[in-house]
Amino acid sequence: MNLKNILYTGLLSTALMLTGCSDDEKIPDPLQASDIEVNGAYLKTLESSFVVDLFNIDSSEFSVTLEEHDRLNDGSLIDNVQVYIRFSDLTIDDNGTPDDESDDIDNTKAEMLLETVPGSSFSINQSGFPQVTYTSGVRDAMDALGLADADIDGSDLFFYRFVLNLTDGTSYTNSNSAASILGQPVFNSPFEYSGSVVCIFDEPDFFTGTYQVINTNPGGFGTVFDGIVEVTADPNNPTVRRFDGNWFNFGTVNNYSMTLVCGNIIWDDNQSTGLTCTQAELITLNTPDVFTQFDTTFQDDGVVEVNLSENTADCGGSANLLVTLRFTKQ
Repeated sequence: MNLKNILYTGLLSTALMLTGCSDDEKIPDPLQASDIEVNGAYLKTLESSFVVDLFNIDSSEFSVTLEEHDRLNDGSLIDNVQVYIRFSDLTIDDNGTPDDESDDIDNTKAEMLLETVPGSSFSINQSGFPQVTYTSGVRDAMDALGLADADIDGSDLFFYRFVLNLTDGTSYTNSNSAASILGQPVFNSPFEYSGSVVCIFDEPDFFTGTYQVINTNPGGFGTVFDGIVEVTADPNNPTVRRFDGNWFNFGTVNNYSMTLVCGNIIWDDNQSTGLTCTQAELITLNTPDVFTQFDTTFQDDGVVEVNLSENTADCGGSANLLVTLRFTKQ
């Protein structure tokens, strides 16, 4: 294991030990340990797409290809995979507050079981692991949740969560899996996926190219991202923009994403920095409570600001610190 241990004392009053993996391929598979009989299981994301077009709900869908890993890796331990869905109403109303019951109806829907995928749906792929591709229409999810078209708007969120059930009676999901399984790219097993309601547009040149990124609101340790980045459009979703960033220059480069949603720029939720405090959860960058806006005429992308929420609570910091990035086109 090739680990970088970084001791950093910053704005927080305590010294923090942050650990990042600089070479994902050198991280051992935890399920190959030979000293225990049962080592758990996870669902590795090979590819995924989640597009919810406000103007074309009937063609919108969530699709993900999952590769199952357990101690046998032959599919015989897979009983089934349960698929849960929920909906979060984040619509900003006239007074600028989301889900304010005084002047807005909160259409948030609690999690419910949508369907169960049997273990027989998996087949062995070219890498020798069980694999399945799951696809769900957003209209089907809305019908199950009891949502009408008028109940959703730009920036609202749909969530799909998977529970992997094995024949020995054990179950695995995002609430009982290790931080490394959920966040490290080599495992890439978040178990839960979110999709923002967007207004699809075809402007591949807007907010793409070479940008200087700085912080106007810093993170808990100071500057979050600082330097030259290449902003690209996601090939699977024209409303998503991506860039490679090195959080606090601690040496772990990750690909981060943000979604342009009907005039709002929304930092996608639960994005891992690849770092963790000792014996703590991964530090994540999440969707903020306050969004920034973009030019809906798609003419002005010279300076673009993006808000995100930094969670360093397990390091003694804030669970919801507002950080603002400013992208200036070069």
